[in-house]
Amino acid sequence: MQQVGADFDHMVKATYYVTDNASSRLLGTIREELYNPRRPPAASKALVKGVGKNGHSLMLDMIAAVPK
Repeated sequence: MQQVGADFDHMVKATYYVTDNASSRLLGTIREELYNPRRPPAASKALVKGVGKNGHSLMLDMIAAVPK
């Protein structure tokens, strides 16, 4: 994001895939730290059996709107 002049304020949509409730709670904490509370990205979350590599419990799919 830095290479194109964007940061987390430019995030407009996030989809989170979590494997358990602990990961879901952690995601809530992370979101509070990363995003502007007045303009968080639209988001959806899905509980899944597994994501990415073995041992990972969270996967992100994000879209940002980058200024010209």
